[in-house]
Amino acid sequence: MRDSYLKQGFLKSLTKTFIVLGIAFFAIITILLTSSKAPFGLAFSTAATETRQTVKTKPLAMRSAYTYQREYIGAVEADQRSTVGFERTGLVETLFYNEGDTITSGTVLGRLDTAALDASQQEILARIKQSKAQLALATANYNRIATLDNEAVAEQDKDEARESVQSNQAAVEALEAQLLQVQVDLAKAELKAPYLATILERFVDEGIVVTPGQPVFKLQKHGSYEVRVGLSARAADQFSAGQQVDVLIQDSPFQARVKSILPAKDDSRTVSMLLTLKPPFKGIRPGDTVRLMLSSPIKATGAWVPVSALQEGNRGLWSVYVTVPEKEKLNQGAATGTGVIKRRSVTVVYTNGENAFISGAVRDGEPVVIEGAHKVVPGQAVMILDAARDNA
Repeated sequence: MRDSYLKQGFLKSLTKTFIVLGIAFFAIITILLTSSKAPFGLAFSTAATETRQTVKTKPLAMRSAYTYQREYIGAVEADQRSTVGFERTGLVETLFYNEGDTITSGTVLGRLDTAALDASQQEILARIKQSKAQLALATANYNRIATLDNEAVAEQDKDEARESVQSNQAAVEALEAQLLQVQVDLAKAELKAPYLATILERFVDEGIVVTPGQPVFKLQKHGSYEVRVGLSARAADQFSAGQQVDVLIQDSPFQARVKSILPAKDDSRTVSMLLTLKPPFKGIRPGDTVRLMLSSPIKATGAWVPVSALQEGNRGLWSVYVTVPEKEKLNQGAATGTGVIKRRSVTVVYTNGENAFISGAVRDGEPVVIEGAHKVVPGQAVMILDAARDNA
């Protein structure tokens, strides 16, 4: 009996201890809650908000048209590029320049062997000297006969003397014409540069017999450059001779003037437009790629968004994410700078590489997610940074 009584007393004492501890714990919790600066529910909501994903949005600005930019590719060409050669047949004696050399107008580029022409010239000069001596003798004889009395000289003698003068005069003139032809051939034995240029290619060497017009050097003129761009027929109609245009060469801007638009299509079924580049020409070389941007306004209702805002869906469809206000109400109203992600199906009308013009289930002023879209899903609550406000 005594052991049973002690056991019951111990249990009662233990029960009282637990009750006291429970009351004390409850009192501590109550004190903490009543002394807190913010309600528990709001504190919990704030903690939850702080763990949300952050996105940046920008209000959509609906437009009635967009600018369509088309890039056309061309190439830089020398204003003049030609092949030059000798005007007569002959053995190449000397060529003075090689590929890459710069030559001025009138520079002698090469010379043919002229031994035969030199000999012919000397022979003709000797014959001219002889003919002039004969002419002088005939002239003196005629003058002497002409001074004599008519009765002392027959008319036939006068005629023969006059004819001798004329014949020798004609012989001198004929030889002088031959001399001139030889001198012309000697001049043609030299190949001269037609303009200030750079030698692009040399086709022959010394010791080769060339024919008239056979290419010896390929030259590229200095001082100006042209651009040839292939356009569609519709695009070509937007330009006219003399119009000023801007082009990009190696990503550097240059100004040019429309020189001409060819009236027929080439083998690539495009219309060639020739542009004359304006100086300075620093860094430009024939063959450089040229880009010509052509802008055309297109009527369409939509808005511009960064390409990063686009989300690819099934079957090639596109969408963007927008934010809408949260429906949940807290003790002090909806949290500022928060929202819920919603999907909007759109059609990509045009893109220029960085931005896309879209249309579809979007409204003017609707905040579209432009950064962080790849980190969220529809229905997710997020923190919002307004890009328009940041840029203000």
